[in-house]
Amino acid sequence: MSIAKFCLYSLFLFLLIVLSASCIVRIIDYSDPRGLMPIEDYYRNIRFSPGGVVSLKNFDGIIEVTGWDRNEVDIYAEKMIPRSEEAQVRFMMPKNDIAQIDLERYGDENISINTKSASEEGEDTVVDYYIKTPRHINIQDVLARNGDIFIADIYGSVSVKLEQGNIDIDNVSGSLDASVINGSVQACLYDVREEDVISIHVQEGDIILFLEKSVAASIRAYCPEGEFSSEFDADRLEEENEIHVQLGSGGASIYLTALNGHIHIKIIEPDQTDMESFIYLSRE
Repeated sequence: MSIAKFCLYSLFLFLLIVLSASCIVRIIDYSDPRGLMPIEDYYRNIRFSPGGVVSLKNFDGIIEVTGWDRNEVDIYAEKMIPRSEEAQVRFMMPKNDIAQIDLERYGDENISINTKSASEEGEDTVVDYYIKTPRHINIQDVLARNGDIFIADIYGSVSVKLEQGNIDIDNVSGSLDASVINGSVQACLYDVREEDVISIHVQEGDIILFLEKSVAASIRAYCPEGEFSSEFDADRLEEENEIHVQLGSGGASIYLTALNGHIHIKIIEPDQTDMESFIYLSRE
């Protein structure tokens, strides 16, 4: 090898080492409909007893929380940035500019997950969360700005608030407080009990609520600019744009508000869930 080639090769290696010390180099082979790509992964697995509380605060990104039969909380997250259209290899931002995930545990029954951003407003801070928890758990204060939220297979209370995106609640048994400013809420609830309070509020979008045919609940629905429909054979009373429906002997309290959208209440059909694998667990 000539001296000139050796010097050029050494210079190339030096530049590569310097850039690697302050930046992340990643081979990109990723397709995301949002035009994003993962820049860094996060993973934690924590022993956690049923009956505890999990909360999550995020700026933008997908949030999925599902129950499973393990006494563990399993957290996997992907930190995302806009995808480059031109290059397959990209030198990315310094590590201190990437979103950080702050996990705090309070005793044996409370976990708080908080997305931290380099900017005060959380600009360009996108983190996708995929979390598994014990089925018997309370999901409190899931707060996000943009993105879709999916929560399933939980036997306990759920509280979720979103500015823009869709909320999908499936196979949940317990009190529910869900609100979105711009988007829709679809909730499929089982084993609704007398003490449960279900509150769903949407400013721009629709509400679709699935209930079991045998449910006992008192429903108050308000949709001044949209339509109300129900598959249940029950009388309704309209009073100052608020619709009152009594299902069975009353029981649970359900409050539905769609300021600029429709409200639809549907009956859960037997084939909507695999009844052999669906297990009701006591919340007593």
